[in-house]
Amino acid sequence: MLIEKSPFVHIFKSNGVVCLYHSLYITNIYGSHLLAELFESLRFPQSIEQAAMRLLSTEGRPQNPAIDNRRAIEYIELLLKHRFLRYIDSDDENNLISTLQQQAQCATPQFLYLVPTSVCNLRCKYCHIIDTWAAYGQHHMSPETAEAGIKKFMEYSLASCKREIMFYGGEPLLVPEVVKYAVSYIRETDTGVTDTSGATTSGATTNDSCKITLFTNGTAITKDMAEFLADNDVFVIVSMDGPAEVHNQMRHYLDGRGSFEDTAKGYDICKAAGCRLGISMVLGRHNIPGLKAAVEYLINRFEPVDLGFSTLHLHQHGSNPAVVDIKLLTEEMIDTFRFIREKGVYAEHLFRRIRPFVEQQPRLKDCPSCGGKFLVAPDKSIGFCEAFLGTGLYYYPLDSFDLSNEGYNEWKGIAPVRRKECLRCPAIAICGGGCPYDAWVQHGSINNLDTIRCQQSNILLEWLVWDLFGQIKGEVKEVWDMVIPEPAQRQMIYSKIDAVSKNLPLQGYSSYGEGKDVEGLRMINNLPPNPSKEAP
Repeated sequence: MLIEKSPFVHIFKSNGVVCLYHSLYITNIYGSHLLAELFESLRFPQSIEQAAMRLLSTEGRPQNPAIDNRRAIEYIELLLKHRFLRYIDSDDENNLISTLQQQAQCATPQFLYLVPTSVCNLRCKYCHIIDTWAAYGQHHMSPETAEAGIKKFMEYSLASCKREIMFYGGEPLLVPEVVKYAVSYIRETDTGVTDTSGATTSGATTNDSCKITLFTNGTAITKDMAEFLADNDVFVIVSMDGPAEVHNQMRHYLDGRGSFEDTAKGYDICKAAGCRLGISMVLGRHNIPGLKAAVEYLINRFEPVDLGFSTLHLHQHGSNPAVVDIKLLTEEMIDTFRFIREKGVYAEHLFRRIRPFVEQQPRLKDCPSCGGKFLVAPDKSIGFCEAFLGTGLYYYPLDSFDLSNEGYNEWKGIAPVRRKECLRCPAIAICGGGCPYDAWVQHGSINNLDTIRCQQSNILLEWLVWDLFGQIKGEVKEVWDMVIPEPAQRQMIYSKIDAVSKNLPLQGYSSYGEGKDVEGLRMINNLPPNPSKEAP
């Protein structure tokens, strides 16, 4: 039976060590230069014996031909077992791709963004929302629209998929009465705690209750609102980019005053009320370089449950004034992650790339807007991505919307595994396809590549490949040595971070699109024998 190298295997080299990485199965094997030389020699299908002879020829004349030939064959058979090499008539990879493509197309609404107002009291220099929402205008949501949006979401989502509702803006707390009404309505209609009389306790939550998150700039938080949010188990995520001298460079009021003092005050009010709190950071030239120092300050000062590292989005009209080289930004994120994982601090956006690599489950979609998210706007329209509000694209009347909507089905189909040009990319399993909005700004279509995040994903992948080798203290001392990480060893990348803590926000949102139910991939990573393939 003839063998060949898998076209989904990519070669990484560092400090004399070679890593083969299978981009579909998310598996690694480390060794000497022999790994690279073997793959470079397999330019056409051949038998195991032929491949062994070629492998031996790279090392010169064998000193003990029988022993060395057996060793070369065992070396190749191990690569076959772990699917870096394949038999020429194997359909395993094609079948897996087909399964992933089908799964990527099967999306269910799981997340709702409610926008109580399109108005914001800040004018952050880098904000892509202000850039696109200018044409939309200033609108406040009515309680009736909030209720209609929640009902529509509940109608088309499945309770079994653990619904999450997020308040977004604008600044949601500029219309506190709408936020309170919507939160109360969610808690009254969602699964709650039943008391001894059989009645559902308003405001009480269970593990099956809808998760609610509020994104806020923190400047409009009052004691009354903070207590309400705490009582209703609303996770509060406050936007902060670092200490005052960093934060105020970009995040300020219309008159130019920095917002840090008011934001910090709002955060402290929420903390005193007992809210669970996280911090969302936008990364740009104001905190890059120097990200680790900014993060260390925020951790020490505010003690957030988690941090979000948001990469800048593009502006439709002109360039984003905070833009920074993506290579530098990603290297700063990596350096900062090394620091925070030893502190046990979770980093939401980074985990969208790290978790698929560690858990060996591909991320089929980067953004829940691709079939998993509705956004209800103040004017009683419904769409999928906040950045498109005001562009005239992908927003529809709420009353008449259903899942047969053409726009919804276009967004639902976005996934790199369904793009021919993405299939051979090393980072396909951790990428998810990036941001459709940024792809639209760059190339005029949501179905095109977000080339900025393509680059970022590949940088992160190479770091993950070598960080894993370092974490397991891998060594390649002899030319025939190979190191194959066990699944449990991959968890070492997390270090002190509890990646499955129920106290973390946005867990469903963060892991959306990850192929956790792909039976074929689960079987591959348990390493069954190659089915019915024996060398002659």
